[in-house]
This record gives sequence, C-alpha cells and structure tokens, in this order.
Amino acid sequence: MKRRAVLMGLVATAVAPTITACSAGSGEESAAPANAAKLAASSGHITGATAITEVFGNGQRLTAVAVEYDTTIDRSSLSLSSFKVADRTVTNVYANTKPQKAGHGTDGAYVIIELSPADEAAAVYTDAFSGGSSPSAPSDRSASPSASPSSSASASSGTQSGPPKGRDLSSGSTLKDAVAAVTQTASLSTTGGKTYATSGTAVKTSKVVNLIVDDFRQLSYTDSTTGNSLK
Repeated sequence: MKRRAVLMGLVATAVAPTITACSAGSGEESAAPANAAKLAASSGHITGATAITEVFGNGQRLTAVAVEYDTTIDRSSLSLSSFKVADRTVTNVYANTKPQKAGHGTDGAYVIIELSPADEAAAVYTDAFSGGSSPSAPSDRSASPSASPSSSASASSGTQSGPPKGRDLSSGSTLKDAVAAVTQTASLSTTGGKTYATSGTAVKTSKVVNLIVDDFRQLSYTDSTTGNSLK
C-alpha cells in the first residue's frame, strides 16, 4: 500500500505541469479575440490592420494597409477620402475578402488602402546597390493620388507615425519596421445596411505581409550517385 501511494504521488506530480501548460495555452488562444474586440470598441469597428510590402528595384517598400472590420463592408461606400495614413499618400481605397491588394474591389471585411511607393516614408529596406530613388507609382489600378501625404499624428501614444528610425545593417544598408498608422476619416456602410461613422482614432498596424518575399522557400537538390547536396 505504501508503494502504491508513492507511485500515485509521482504520477500526480508529472501530470500537474501538463494540465497547467494546457490551461496557459487556452488563455493565449482566447487573448486574440479579446484584443480584437477591445480594438473594435475604441476605433469604430476596426479589429486589426496589416501592413503590406513589395520589393522594387530600389528596395522594399510599404505599399498598402489592409484594415479589418467586424463585418462585410460595402465597396461602393469607399473613396480616397475615407482614410488617411500618417506621412503617406493614399492612391486607392477598396474592399476585399482577404488582406491583399487586388485589381478591383469586392465587398469584404477588409478595406485595402494602397499607398504611393514614391513616398519618403515608404522605404522599409534599402542598400547601397538599390540606391535612393523612388519607384513609379502603379498606374493601371490606382486612382489619382491625393495632393500630399497625410501629416496626422499616429496612435494616441504620441510616438512618431510610420516606420521608426532605421538601423544600419551594413555600409549603405538600412532596415525599418514596416508599420503605419491609419485613421478612418469618413463614414462607410456595411452590406447589412449599417453606417460606421468616422472613428477619429488612429490604428497602428500589428501584422506584416511581404509580397513575394513570404513565398520564398529554401530548396535543395541531392545527387543520388554522389550524395552531394546543392542549395
């Protein structure tokens, strides 16, 4: 009986950390919806924002922001004046079902705000080889750009909007965080007939999608005869 009691004690000791770990994991999973609901309550139904970057001949640049809402947005209620992005020039605004750029808009929970890659604040990564000149703005799917980049302040933290000061990686190379602060500046409509009024609250991006770069995969070839591998 004494030996059985000792064994039961050892089993209980081993199982307890596992139960604790599972409970902690459940808490982390439930944190995301809670944060989204808190953001929606303070920023007019916006539940998140994603920065979208692209690679040009002169480096990587932040070219769009995908703003996620808590329901489907009517694409016909959107215009260039619907949003402003701190220190950036808005060139096109449309809705989509995914947080990605498209040739034309469709009703969806995401509002895509395309930005001029020629903006000074657009640069995310530049190096000595890419140079400092700005690429031309896309012409086939972008509306006429607004007169000048928005100079609004970023979120209520009071910090400088847009990417922070860069850090040198090597001689002539600079990397900045791909972040932007976006504000809904005009009312928009949902497909359910509701009107979402201007929020006036700047929302900072918390995610990043790097077009092309995120699709990269490191592959390797192994010669069946020699066993040598090439990456």
